[in-house]
Amino acid sequence: MRLPAPKRHPDPLEQLLSQPVYSEIPVTIVPHCQAVPLGVLVRGTREWLLDDPMMQPLFDEHAPDQYTRELTLSALVGLLIQVSTGARRSVYAAYVADQAAADPAIGTSYQAVYGKLGRLSPAVGGAVVRSSAERYGSLLDAAPPARDEPPPGYCLRVWDGNVLTGTAHRLNARRAWLNACLPGKSLAVYEPGSGLVTDLVPGEDAYTQGRAPVTPLLPRLRANDLIVAGRDFCTTRLAFGVQARIRS
Repeated sequence: MRLPAPKRHPDPLEQLLSQPVYSEIPVTIVPHCQAVPLGVLVRGTREWLLDDPMMQPLFDEHAPDQYTRELTLSALVGLLIQVSTGARRSVYAAYVADQAAADPAIGTSYQAVYGKLGRLSPAVGGAVVRSSAERYGSLLDAAPPARDEPPPGYCLRVWDGNVLTGTAHRLNARRAWLNACLPGKSLAVYEPGSGLVTDLVPGEDAYTQGRAPVTPLLPRLRANDLIVAGRDFCTTRLAFGVQARIRS
């Protein structure tokens, strides 16, 4: 005599995904949500944050001289995220993993991938940071605040320059030089109130002062911004630039 199978209660997540508004999310994601919910949440947020409808307009605006045929900007960002998070050791390793997938996101050669990465305008990187910070901000606005703004009534913004680290993947002729092949320098804007890096000014010259790319930040200053920066930022260009921004 066989006992009847125990009645299976529908999973709440399955019930949620059965609604028409969530029809684009496959039900097969339910076991993954049960096993690694945080991983699914992070990946889903990243895919929403850096999808094609958001990335392509940034590319068109900040790299008007470049074009897209088969290799999209979002595909390149997907490779770089894997490298920056430590999931893959290099862009090439991320490319190989993509090609081994059942449905590869990239249909070009790895030479084309490296070629397009090398030709991307630095302004595209800053635009991606600003746009993603705005989208993350919309999520944070819908949730209870995790922290209070350090000085009430102000928006604390920390400006800091950063020298991008060197890489071992260099031309043979340059490997004998320890300090001649840095990729570049960036100026980042960090907001402790939200915990986000909300702006970035990348530069290709690694040997300039960290305050050098500060000019593009001046038009983006807002009322009640409280800027915290190192003493090397205390220049007449920055002081008079802030004053001109206030008057405008």
